[in-house]
Amino acid sequence: VGGVSVGDRDYVREASRAAGVREVFWRVSVKPGKPVLFGRQGRNKLFFGLPGNPVSALVSFHQFVRPAILAMSGHPDVTPEALTATFKGSYRKKVGRLEWVRGFLTHERNGPEVRAVTGQESHMLGGLASANCLVELPAESTGARDGDGVRVVPLQWRS
Repeated sequence: VGGVSVGDRDYVREASRAAGVREVFWRVSVKPGKPVLFGRQGRNKLFFGLPGNPVSALVSFHQFVRPAILAMSGHPDVTPEALTATFKGSYRKKVGRLEWVRGFLTHERNGPEVRAVTGQESHMLGGLASANCLVELPAESTGARDGDGVRVVPLQWRS
């Protein structure tokens, strides 16, 4: 964790190669968390290199590493639970990458509702600390508007 990127002081990718890790993928079209490295060493060792920004690292852990750990532990279903909720408010994004927006999910009389929390930048831990879910905004979308149905993945930090 911390340092998989492209800066002058990002040594994780180079160090993983030197340690014999065979790179499976490098970078994903996801925000936050674009600089993610996944590789294998031998048959049974997995290697995950996560971004240096704290929110990017935690979201990447939740979406990539946690399912891998659950699978290796014998859990039958490792796909994060998802549901559809009504988006409240508005959130704009650029087309081109899937974006995981930190949100707060509530269960109202008319069904689940979700709002984006404040502090969406990848270095802002306060936004993630106040979130209880991730709102999936597909790469082709420009965001979410009040009343839109959106896919929501509740955050689960325990097994």
